[in-house]
Amino acid sequence: FQVKESMQLARSMQPVYVCNFMLKVVLFAPILVFCYQTNGDLDCVSRWFYIPLAYMELAYFTTLTIVSIFIITCFIRIHPRMKRKVVSMMQRLR
Repeated sequence: FQVKESMQLARSMQPVYVCNFMLKVVLFAPILVFCYQTNGDLDCVSRWFYIPLAYMELAYFTTLTIVSIFIITCFIRIHPRMKRKVVSMMQRLR
């Protein structure tokens, strides 16, 4: 039973890892590419824009939260046992 569960988990996690990596790369690549210089306060200073460190941190943590919620939702939908548990919990709430 444990081997079967481990295989299901591994199969379910593969697309989750790939999706997580791709979303983070797509969302953070522009900042990493265009923010190649910082000032003394660690604010992003480039030729085209200026982003204070607080705004970069806000964007990072907001994006990280949204990606995490998306990834958890995808994982629950892919993994059969987790999906059954969530469906049973939702039925109890109704």
